[in-house]
Amino acid sequence: MDIRPYQFTVARGYVEPSRPVYAVFLDEHSFIEAYRLKEYSPAIDFGSYVLVAVHRGTCPSAGYHVRLTEAFTEGGLLIVRVALEDPGKGMMNAAVITHPRAFGLIERAALPDRQTVTVHLVGTAGKLIATLTATTGTATKA
Repeated sequence: MDIRPYQFTVARGYVEPSRPVYAVFLDEHSFIEAYRLKEYSPAIDFGSYVLVAVHRGTCPSAGYHVRLTEAFTEGGLLIVRVALEDPGKGMMNAAVITHPRAFGLIERAALPDRQTVTVHLVGTAGKLIATLTATTGTATKA
């Protein structure tokens, strides 16, 4: 199952989380409320897609990354693999505060239940990072 990377441009209202945050959104209202958005673009077709968000929180330098690498269903769950990358030892990185994040769009048609979605975010080594459940009209954040 494909994950389409999503980057949004915010006109007003968005504030980066300072701690790790994981979320799944099934509708625009939940997305706008969670991020306190006034406007954003490009628009998301929530009738066709589910949005998964992973934020690392505040990081002390450049070189930290988040990637959504794989999505598949298993036993009625949506499993999303997440790669959290740190700067390599001895690497020269800009000394700036960063807020690594990744957003991915996943087609609803590939999901067993399109109104309620339970997502397991799993690290590349197979360790469970978070479990999220969302129903249309609500969002779950961890």
